[in-house]
Amino acid sequence: VSGSDFEWGEGLGEGSYSKVVRARRKATGELFAVKMVEKALVVREKKHKYVVMEKDVLNRCRHPNVVKLFCTFQDPQRLFFVMELCETELFQLLQDKGSFSLPCARFFAAELAVTLSFIHDQAVMHRDLKPENVLVSKSGHVKLTDFGTSKIIRESESSQRSNSFVGTAEYVSPEVLENVGATQASDLWAFGCMIFQFFAGRVPFRGGSEYLTFQKILKLDFDFPLEFPAEAKSIVKALLVIDPGSRLGANST
Repeated sequence: VSGSDFEWGEGLGEGSYSKVVRARRKATGELFAVKMVEKALVVREKKHKYVVMEKDVLNRCRHPNVVKLFCTFQDPQRLFFVMELCETELFQLLQDKGSFSLPCARFFAAELAVTLSFIHDQAVMHRDLKPENVLVSKSGHVKLTDFGTSKIIRESESSQRSNSFVGTAEYVSPEVLENVGATQASDLWAFGCMIFQFFAGRVPFRGGSEYLTFQKILKLDFDFPLEFPAEAKSIVKALLVIDPGSRLGANST
């Protein structure tokens, strides 16, 4: 496979060292999302391990709710990840609707719960779970993506924690802020933040700065809107727990 096998379309997104474009395979007419990674930028930004990690995790985590990697190839300047095309972000749906209805939120949360359980069974922690990193297929199913900052827990490692700081301020767990390190239970914290956001239309923790946001997280300083559904409230409360081992689902991660 090479770049000449594709007709290149419009851009779908852009990162610090890569961009995603729509592409049509000439031989079959199939449409894909192709992530183009600039080698020079990877070297300059010291992002090599993130590129390798994304490929390793996508090859390891073959699941209907994980974005599918079909193949990779390269030319002298770039690396190419040929992936399934999903043009909608869960974040964009939230922006458009403001918040989700109970049936809609329940559906997305259930699919994400299944997906998290699967990747955790594959010894993977995502470490940057948020609506921007969840795509939605044309048929309405979630597709977890953006595994560059993920970590694969190796059996040979003495610790099941990751001490490097990655993630997005509003979804970062208390243990990461306390420099204890991330575990798979840190994904469950971010999942709790997302379920809250599905109903409230906003994240539970947000201050006037990153520092103030972090202080709110460490103090578990958040309030439910009055109309927040009771069944969702109990799940969020069970996920947004300071002790990682006490979070809902933590005993199975």
